[in-house]
Amino acid sequence: MRKCCGRPSSEAKLELERSAKTFAETGKHAEAAEALRKRVRLSPENPMVWNDLGVQSMAAGLPEAAYEAFQRAHQALPDYPLALYNLGAFAMVCCVLGQGVQDSPVERTQSLAQEAIRYLTRSLDREPSLTQAHVLLSAAYGVIGDEVRAQFHRQQAAAPDSNAFATTGRTWGSAPGMVWKPPVQREFAFVMSSGRVIHLRSV
Repeated sequence: MRKCCGRPSSEAKLELERSAKTFAETGKHAEAAEALRKRVRLSPENPMVWNDLGVQSMAAGLPEAAYEAFQRAHQALPDYPLALYNLGAFAMVCCVLGQGVQDSPVERTQSLAQEAIRYLTRSLDREPSLTQAHVLLSAAYGVIGDEVRAQFHRQQAAAPDSNAFATTGRTWGSAPGMVWKPPVQREFAFVMSSGRVIHLRSV
């Protein structure tokens, strides 16, 4: 690997980023995650690379690696809104999966929903355009039984200027003459540093 002044060259970093992007666009998420693992070794304090590694790890079916990467992104830059959002989305995935387990304690499910609320609220405070967060917040508040806040975030997500539903390609928006109904939360959006949204569906 070429180095400049004892450090990996920017060319090496860009090549790994291009490889990861190509793999991701062709659905080869495990390969994309591997390229990003190599990339993050060259810039271990870069929150964007850690964030993208988390998204690709999640898409590759490696949730533990994804969580660790999101945490590393958060540690590198505590106010990084995408890391906060993705940690919130991760908590909601765990919450929904917990709801589907017969012996899962209610307290655990509600604790995960509260964790999601903390992360997602902070992500919106720092980046209000992350309107996908409203979709997850409506679900999280629903889990803890706060219908007032759940309804507020449903309305925010369904607002005409919201891109929360446009990015999913679904028809959950507030079209004229239609009553908006919250989806069964089984699809979760994770966001790359480029703004690209990766949709994952729980089973």
